[in-house]
Amino acid sequence: MRFARIDDNQREIVTALRAVGCSVQRLTAENLPNLLVYSPYKMQLFLLTDMRTNTDSQLIWQTEWRGPVHVVNSVDEALALVK
Repeated sequence: MRFARIDDNQREIVTALRAVGCSVQRLTAENLPNLLVYSPYKMQLFLLTDMRTNTDSQLIWQTEWRGPVHVVNSVDEALALVK
């Protein structure tokens, strides 16, 4: 298993989510979304991007996954999803 590249904006997004009371688990497999985020009564998958393209394995995962996954580019986008 290869570990995922850490997006430049990940630390900032994780800090902001935790500051508003979310539980955040980083996911490290290359083909998975980056974060599992729990805000009261809602669990979400976040695929972070710092405006670079997703890896081929992430794109394959997205086409096979039947549930929602949110592509997040910024702190503002992340916070909007947990409100």
